[in-house]
Amino acid sequence: FREKIVSKKGAVGVMQVLPSTAKWYVEKKHEKYQKDELYNFENNIDIGIGYFRYLYDDFDNIETALAAYNAGPNRVKERGWKDIKETRNYVTKVNNYSRIYKLQLKLREIVPQKEE
Repeated sequence: FREKIVSKKGAVGVMQVLPSTAKWYVEKKHEKYQKDELYNFENNIDIGIGYFRYLYDDFDNIETALAAYNAGPNRVKERGWKDIKETRNYVTKVNNYSRIYKLQLKLREIVPQKEE
């Protein structure tokens, strides 16, 4: 993973969190937001996961929460998300990777790992 990557829309790090979203989320928890916080791998993941959990609690649906993570919660609440091609693709990709990772975890339980 490239922890310091920045998208063309300004989303930062492995969790691709916008700085404005990170600031809002961190301050919502009554903590002080540090400008460079998103460039730290662990902080980026903590903020991204926490923000996704907030969205999941708000929407009570994984696909809608994923869409809100990608397109923004207000946009999803106002317009839905299935008409936004980029967001549909994002939700599909995340769901596909989720299935792959679950399968890999099951395989690890079934197939003994070689000891080095």
